[in-house]
Amino acid sequence: MKFVSAKKPVDYANQLLALQKKIAKRRADLRELESEAELLQAYLRRSYPEGFAFAEGKKEWELRVRSHERQILDQGKAVAALAKLGKRIPYNQITVHQVSVVPKEEA
Repeated sequence: MKFVSAKKPVDYANQLLALQKKIAKRRADLRELESEAELLQAYLRRSYPEGFAFAEGKKEWELRVRSHERQILDQGKAVAALAKLGKRIPYNQITVHQVSVVPKEEA
């Protein structure tokens, strides 16, 4: 069965463009909120001891701080070390498809 649509390709392109603009705006908003949250967390860690308790209305709250260490591989150094040893560098190849609407360049 063939897909039949009443919309024109330009309608889909305009809809995709509008969605891309919304996504970009929300990503910018999220980055702003994350940076604000980081500042508040830093302030609370710096200003109040762990276990600090306070009450708001009938609810009681306690400040808890959890810290954990994490190891992050330095990919550049790892690749250089493997290359220096003559080892094969294990890469997985994937295919990424991205559809976007961009202004057409004048030729």
